[in-house]
Amino acid sequence: MEIFDLNNIKLIEEKFDKELGQTKFWDLTETTYQSRTDISYSFYYVESTDEMRIDLICNNIYGTTEFVDIILNFNEISNPLNIKAGDILKYPARDNIELLRYRKESKDLTKSLLNRNKAPRKDEGRKKYIDDNFSLPPTVLPNPIEPVVQDGNDAVIGGGLFNS
Repeated sequence: MEIFDLNNIKLIEEKFDKELGQTKFWDLTETTYQSRTDISYSFYYVESTDEMRIDLICNNIYGTTEFVDIILNFNEISNPLNIKAGDILKYPARDNIELLRYRKESKDLTKSLLNRNKAPRKDEGRKKYIDDNFSLPPTVLPNPIEPVVQDGNDAVIGGGLFNS
């Protein structure tokens, strides 16, 4: 059975485990359905023979099991085993199904994030700092001073006096 929701989720990682064998990890947060309020719909009354059988319900409605995810998403059903006799399910016309499918446009992420023609920004303050050969971060004084000056037994740090 082909299910759009399952066929369009992204494989995150695939690795081999000694006990489990080949293991695959899928991104179950990927969007595959987009809710719309402008879609008209019909109703399907679940009978006892349809209980917990979304495949039979979908086949009765559309003549195929290809759209089980649409029926489940359209009715906000997370577990198809909860479908019981007497339930009333909404379903869109077959012509509207593609309007409910979410198809991510395939774009190269690098191209969308990088602009190779963009010139790097020059920091004039940093250029002056390097040109003036400061060894410690620049001071907040209008005229920078030597960070440490030795004057006999005294050490002048940042313009202040320290007696040793």
